Amino acid sequence: MQKFILIGIGGFLGAMLRFIIKEAPLVITSFPLNILIINFVGTLLLAFFLTVTFEYRGINPNLRMGIVTGFFGALTTFSTLCKDSILLLINGEYLASFLNVIISIIGGLLFAYIGFVLAREIINRKGKQYN
Repeated sequence: MQKFILIGIGGFLGAMLRFIIKEAPLVITSFPLNILIINFVGTLLLAFFLTVTFEYRGINPNLRMGIVTGFFGALTTFSTLCKDSILLLINGEYLASFLNVIISIIGGLLFAYIGFVLAREIINRKGKQYN
């Protein structure tokens, strides 16, 4: 039961943060820049968090599930990417739709890799401090 409660709390917080960031007036354009930023930052933080928590294993598995599935699952969402890309297509913005998908996929992989590398670097430096 604890797992479901933590996923629900994480999902609520992630969804609210995504909504707040999505509504922030970053740039006046039809391109969904806010969602792109949310997905990139969320992907980086998710990869970082998972790398660190799998290395140290000291975190409660239910809490990890609440953060990963709940918070990051609600914060970063593939369905919003798809919806935004379809809306761009419907509005005749074919290049913007194509770029949204390509930039999201390539950028998401890149930011996940950066999160992993940053976490490994921090873990390695911490290990050297104790040797």
